[in-house]
Amino acid sequence: MRTILHSTRSVSTIEYDPTVPCLIDTVTEFLYSVEFKEHMNKGLELLIEKKKDHGEIGWLANTKSVVVFPDDDTKWIIEDWFPRLVEAGIRHIAMVLPEDELVLMSNDVFDENYDEVAKELVIKHFKDIDSAREWLAKSLKKN
Repeated sequence: MRTILHSTRSVSTIEYDPTVPCLIDTVTEFLYSVEFKEHMNKGLELLIEKKKDHGEIGWLANTKSVVVFPDDDTKWIIEDWFPRLVEAGIRHIAMVLPEDELVLMSNDVFDENYDEVAKELVIKHFKDIDSAREWLAKSLKKN
């Protein structure tokens, strides 16, 4: 996998993989809400930019090393970021799941609380990046 690094902070990166095409979002440690929102907004900005080149593009959230998300950040994703994602025409999200049981429980709560906008998204969970990339590549080619 050859990617192009587009955004980096000390504990988070956004890489572009034109072969899928997708952006790979990796967060390795806790981000405060302001940092998290800045990171996600940068990701959306890059998705919109790259969508112009590809027509379809996916978001791969590598949450393997993530700690539990605060409820306010989860709510913000569902109520603010997802609607903007849908408005931009982005529909496919692949999530590489963390191994931590507590974080997995947090993901279950997240999955149970989608609103109507989030239902317009296709979100699948994976154990590794390669499986997530493969699914995104196949899904994006269907559209």
